[in-house]
Amino acid sequence: MSSVNYDVGVVTFNDLLGFRKKVEIHPASDIKKVVDRFAESATPRDWEKDIASNEDVVRMVSFSDSVVRFLPLRSISATFREVLSLVHIQSELIRQDILIRGGMAHGEVLFDERGAFGPAFVEAY
Repeated sequence: MSSVNYDVGVVTFNDLLGFRKKVEIHPASDIKKVVDRFAESATPRDWEKDIASNEDVVRMVSFSDSVVRFLPLRSISATFREVLSLVHIQSELIRQDILIRGGMAHGEVLFDERGAFGPAFVEAY
């Protein structure tokens, strides 16, 4: 069995306020646009690709009205980058009457295609 270790980074647990009402009255295509906005923000923009390695990419999982994001801490700017991303996401979602709230934590997390857990995840939640 291979060794499994936590990674250190910034975790945000985001709750989409007003999402339940949107799901009840809007088509799936509109709801997908909201979730896609979080995914787009996790993809480095052209200017970021020069300064970010593959290890600096935000990992994300969404379920229902929650979005969890993880950014490995490779530099001191990781926390700032995540806050700035969330500011941009909120500025777009407010136009759709959706606010985000949540928690942010720095610490150990295991985040892969099957899920996320760890002390920082629990703290962000």
